[in-house]
Amino acid sequence: MKLALLALVILAASAAGAAHADIRERTVSVTGSASEVLEPDMLAVEIGVETQAGTALDALAENSALMSGVLEALREAGLPEGDVSTSRLSMHPVYDYGGDVPVLTGYRAVNSASIGTKMVGSAAAVIDGAVGAGANRVDRVSFGLSPEREAEARERLVEAAVLDARARADAALGPLGYGVIGVKSVGLGERPQEWPAYAMADSLRSVPVAPGGVEVSVTAHIVFLMARI
Repeated sequence: MKLALLALVILAASAAGAAHADIRERTVSVTGSASEVLEPDMLAVEIGVETQAGTALDALAENSALMSGVLEALREAGLPEGDVSTSRLSMHPVYDYGGDVPVLTGYRAVNSASIGTKMVGSAAAVIDGAVGAGANRVDRVSFGLSPEREAEARERLVEAAVLDARARADAALGPLGYGVIGVKSVGLGERPQEWPAYAMADSLRSVPVAPGGVEVSVTAHIVFLMARI
């Protein structure tokens, strides 16, 4: 009798555990999101000097002289020295393909400098000064957020994205007679920051450049445990 009663108790406990496990495995997967548009605090500009001469030495010498003037103009515009760096120096032969056989006519030297600064309002002055000193290429002008400011924004948005996911789960489950009883997993996603770029006018001079907003966004992928309520 005692053995039979013990067996019944074990079976009842097993059935309850199985039912409980079955409930815990009922899940709903939801993605919440949050975004914020911020004023940029970083300016990125890539400028360059392109020269061509009959010999590689002459092309490089002319290029170096012009680039030295450009870098001096950037310092005069108030840019800290650490905000400017040489990003690329290249030399290419130039051929005339007009005849049956290509003829070497000279060499082209290209020297580029990258500017990354928090002087967001200095874009026009930087471009005007650099072009006036000899820069004949402006390859990029864009605005974005400094790493620390972007990190602060993403921290704020994580909570908002999680709350958005929970609200979506409640809205979906409520009409079905279910409710959230726990969380099985949480995953966060971040969209890479996009630096809005601005096209340059043909003259490259006196270009009015106004920064737009930079969007920061975070997504929360959450698998909620649910049960009938």
